[in-house]
Amino acid sequence: MTDERFETRRALREALRNALGDAEDRNRIGAAAQADYVRRLKRRYRKNGADKCFYDQFEAGQGHELAGHFWAPASSSRFAFEAFSWLADQPFCEDIEFEYALPKLRDGLGRENDSIRPPTVDVFFRTASEYVFIESKFLEFGPVREAFRALPASYFTERRPGLLRARYHGNGRVSDGFACLVRHVRAYLVEMKADVYDWFDPKQQITHLAGIALWLNENPDVLAELRAGRKRLRFFSVAYCIDGPDDGEAAAFRRFFLKTAQEAFWDMFEIGLDYETRCTQDCVRELLAAADGKLKTKAFASDDTVLRRLARFARP
Repeated sequence: MTDERFETRRALREALRNALGDAEDRNRIGAAAQADYVRRLKRRYRKNGADKCFYDQFEAGQGHELAGHFWAPASSSRFAFEAFSWLADQPFCEDIEFEYALPKLRDGLGRENDSIRPPTVDVFFRTASEYVFIESKFLEFGPVREAFRALPASYFTERRPGLLRARYHGNGRVSDGFACLVRHVRAYLVEMKADVYDWFDPKQQITHLAGIALWLNENPDVLAELRAGRKRLRFFSVAYCIDGPDDGEAAAFRRFFLKTAQEAFWDMFEIGLDYETRCTQDCVRELLAAADGKLKTKAFASDDTVLRRLARFARP
């Protein structure tokens, strides 16, 4: 199964390079396509009482996507742009940003430290009833246990009493919650007979969840809305659907991880976290249906529909 999943992704990546790659450098899309994306990225939109620009957000992001990765034929950041940028034109979307920086851990004395990088989610948007964070994948695929081992120890260990609490902005319930979450995930992975391969990255998920928790810690009004049931908190980890039935050890681990994280958020904040892994295409269709009911919404700054733009990644 792993070999088949690898081969499917390799074949699609190569097809995209052949179809979209520049004649002189197949690792980048053609110059005309790049220019059109720059035009679209720089089209301004107004949300939350401010003029905004996706180009500026990608430029300022920790991943520096516009310096290289965004222009790759199989770029996950460009795929996410096509999947979700159209929300900027929708009245029901009150705010949207790409490369959204979440609050970061502090040092062991509870101080801000420029050497600590903030976790960044691909997309954040807000409606009248929801706060939504999205981490989007395209053809990424790797060993789950190995990814988890890359989690910095600063997220779950302390060499002296109070250090972990200081890192989590002085909130002991949050620091205890993440130490417990990591212990449960580690125990599950240790029990696995062998590593499994998947698009789901537990290290990245934990850093994003920590950022969302600290975001709640910094926004007590939002937390009050969630506790009162006036709004929902949602975190979608989405990936391009390319495989058959979603079963096996990788899917079982995802289900365990999501359930454990939801329980941790209830223990930390007494709120529900709507935390799901989704197929990107299904997620986009659900949002489109809510917007126009016909799945014909135009892509951001484009005459093509959203679904037609996304189809170029699947059928190059």
